[in-house]
Amino acid sequence: MQQQLAALSPHLGGAVRSYNALAGCLGWPLPAQPVKAGAPVHGAPAALILQSTHQALAPFQAGAALAAQLPGSVVLAREGDEYSTFLVSDCVRDVTNHYLTTRTLPAAGTTCTT
Repeated sequence: MQQQLAALSPHLGGAVRSYNALAGCLGWPLPAQPVKAGAPVHGAPAALILQSTHQALAPFQAGAALAAQLPGSVVLAREGDEYSTFLVSDCVRDVTNHYLTTRTLPAAGTTCTT
């Protein structure tokens, strides 16, 4: 099974153990329906949303959906597959710390590659 997982999830080196749970509905007789973001939250401050580009259980589009619910929010993308982007990326740490101390968001579309 490890070889099968490695072939299916090259970004994670086969570390996705939940493959069977996620793929278990393949072939279900009803078509999948996309999950829509909830209604915008008015009155909340804009947020910095951290999102890795290849997270196994949190698709990259989920960050954008969350940002759409919080008007003015920005997704800071991190090229990679880890969940703890703040811990592994100097770029993410620098941008996040800047936001937390100044409340200044990065430009939309900002991506950290290190």
